[in-house]
Amino acid sequence: MGLRDFFRVFILLIFIGLLGCEDDPASIGKDLLPDDDFIQIKEINSLDSNFVQSSKSFLDSTYLGSAQRLFIGKKGNTESSILLRFNIDLPDTIKAQVAADSINILSTRIYAKIDYLLGGTESDINFTVHEISSIWTPLGFNKDSLPALQYSAIDLSSSFEKTDSSISFVFDKGIVNNWLKLSSDSKADDVEGIYLKPTPATDGFMSFAGLSNIAEIGEYLTLEVIYEKLNSYTDTLNLIPTADLHVIVADEPDPNSEHLVVQGGVSIKSTLIFNLDDLPKTAIINRAILELTLDENASLYNDIDTTSMFIQLLSDSSSYKVRTDYSLVALSKATNNKYKAELNRYVQAWMNLIDNQGMIFWMNGEQNSLSKFAFIGSKAADPTLRPKLTITYTDK
Repeated sequence: MGLRDFFRVFILLIFIGLLGCEDDPASIGKDLLPDDDFIQIKEINSLDSNFVQSSKSFLDSTYLGSAQRLFIGKKGNTESSILLRFNIDLPDTIKAQVAADSINILSTRIYAKIDYLLGGTESDINFTVHEISSIWTPLGFNKDSLPALQYSAIDLSSSFEKTDSSISFVFDKGIVNNWLKLSSDSKADDVEGIYLKPTPATDGFMSFAGLSNIAEIGEYLTLEVIYEKLNSYTDTLNLIPTADLHVIVADEPDPNSEHLVVQGGVSIKSTLIFNLDDLPKTAIINRAILELTLDENASLYNDIDTTSMFIQLLSDSSSYKVRTDYSLVALSKATNNKYKAELNRYVQAWMNLIDNQGMIFWMNGEQNSLSKFAFIGSKAADPTLRPKLTITYTDK
């Protein structure tokens, strides 16, 4: 037998011996290792483990002077009104004609494109129009300024025409004629504009383009003035606003409510905190999913706002101070009335990096929305509807 044949036989015998081995190679020495030395993937959730949790909603403040939408209407305990000042700084030729009383105003109306409707149809939303007599500016004007606003009790509007996409109404010619005379006398700054106030029976909101929005004449609330030059011609002025603002008034959220509320415009935000003491400090978070249940009956929203909510970490839950060193997390609609957010990084940070002060929920672009999302909160009687946090983690 040659050397090469000897090695072939030797290798074949070894192979046959391995096939005949009955012991599981992977199990050799297994019983000698304690369970704590094995890496394990585990899952825990706030429902089954009965995490202590707490949620609350509060009324914050937001600057509405640069809003791209102007809201008028009311629903429940929320009401929105509009302040508007038109540009009546006329060309010199028209100023001269007004000063010489050579212009006769034929008609005046205000018209606009309806941006969108919320909580009602156009027929459910009505308002009165009043001349403002006190000085105001969008900068710094808010709901606390409204009681000091001075305006005429006389309603200057009539003959409303509304569709689901537009609105127009007749506006008092005498008021407009007075404004034009002030403009011709270089006193246009004395005109403080008009106040649009929803009627008590109004049930819903409509919005129009605000000055911060890039829009065209007719999309804004526009004052149309049709006039004739005596014994000459007829012409039209379309005057757009030089200042606008909507002011929203709402009650503080009920501290005993079972809801976790997020609402734009009035700037209602909510906080939520879970006690994670049952989670090992050495845990490596693979995934953490927050699930919220929406109460459709207590909510009021437009479909364009269903993906506009965000979550942010808190550094101080008592003052609602947020952490800027952690990115925002989107709260998105999952299925039916369920909304979800992925909180992997937040939960990992709570484990070994930062103090767990919870998180805050708010509406992105809240200046331009009045949508209200009422989620079932931590005070709900049914624990299966409360906020649910499911955590998958690796530990040994």
